[in-house]
Amino acid sequence: VTTVETSTVERNPAMAPGETLVLGRYAYRFDDIQRTEGPNYEAERATITVLRDGVPTAVLTPERRFYWVQRQTLTEAGIANRWNKDLFAALSGQLGEGRWSVRAQMRPLINYIWFGAGLMALGGILAASDRRYRARATASAPQSTAQAEPA
Repeated sequence: VTTVETSTVERNPAMAPGETLVLGRYAYRFDDIQRTEGPNYEAERATITVLRDGVPTAVLTPERRFYWVQRQTLTEAGIANRWNKDLFAALSGQLGEGRWSVRAQMRPLINYIWFGAGLMALGGILAASDRRYRARATASAPQSTAQAEPA
């Protein structure tokens, strides 16, 4: 967890469609934004293409949703999972003049947290199955110590 937190790269710029943000070897290109409607919400959905060394590797679609019944606005992140990192983008809000607040993150080694939790669970199962740690049930009946005396 410490390695993930210290090696995470995050930026929160104001971007307009057509602009690009560079994070290490990755570039987040804000392609467009469109209005869409779901079953109980309306949303602004951005299309962000992630490029690595100029080659597209993922398309993220973060959303900013307004739910009618709850009268609440929530953000849905766009996440691309890789074996060694997660690429993340969230659409925070419109800033005016066609610019949006976009949060972009690259979180290396995030999947190893799940691997570590699985490894700990496996260790717990192996420890629980060890006979030395189980309670021993004594099934032997009490023995009578009184012996019959000779006549």
